[in-house]
Amino acid sequence: FCRQKNICQAVTRVTFLKASFENVKHIIIDEAQNFQDGEGDWYNKALTLTSAPHLPEPGFFWIFLDYLQTSHCFSTGLPEATRHDPVESLTKVVRNANSIYRYIKEKMEMIVKYPTLSIPSQRLEELLCRATCAQAVQGRIEIKHNLDRKGIVKYVTECCRTYLKKGYSEKDIAILCYSDEVVKAYREILVSEMKSKSNILLGKMEGGLEEHTILDSIRRFAGLERSIVFGIIPQSFPFQEKIFRNILVCVASRANLNLHLVI
Repeated sequence: FCRQKNICQAVTRVTFLKASFENVKHIIIDEAQNFQDGEGDWYNKALTLTSAPHLPEPGFFWIFLDYLQTSHCFSTGLPEATRHDPVESLTKVVRNANSIYRYIKEKMEMIVKYPTLSIPSQRLEELLCRATCAQAVQGRIEIKHNLDRKGIVKYVTECCRTYLKKGYSEKDIAILCYSDEVVKAYREILVSEMKSKSNILLGKMEGGLEEHTILDSIRRFAGLERSIVFGIIPQSFPFQEKIFRNILVCVASRANLNLHLVI
């Protein structure tokens, strides 16, 4: 998405660690809660670049993160929350319809009340108390349980066909799976069914966002949004007992108006 805007040099964490960026002065990190430090110390590299002695003045080093959307149990490479200074917090939700906001907030409150990861619980509890929703639109949430793969494909296809009849377009829809492996498991059968029943073409993130329905993983769609979002979450996955609610927050927060969860 940032590359398409042509306003900065956008790279992944792995590329950032491998390449040299000596001429870079300002660095903005997004979705930092889902970074990992297994390939190297990305934080100190960024800090060193933005505070290099040859710079006439220090550059900007901004980190955007949401602890409640952490989707793994590995070390992030971030300093402890007590060392985050200064901190600015966003508490007004403008992306999600009211019903979706309430669902997300309920899950967030459970994450904070029963933490399974290392998070600054007291700070997050205070922020949740201040959180508000700017949307007056009610929106819609539908949750389906215990569907097999064929049942999920049929459900998603029929819903998409209904949305198109109501005037929505393909580019309003995102189908998000827990992982790349789940995406691969569904791609062939979903592509076939959607094309034959609804004439919908499925694209991935690298194919551009403008024209097609997206079928991709929740992580790769992080930070983006669509009017209609389907979340396909397997009944079991690694570290499920620790990050299940976080995954629900991740996928639900991508939906503007209509959220469908298949759990």
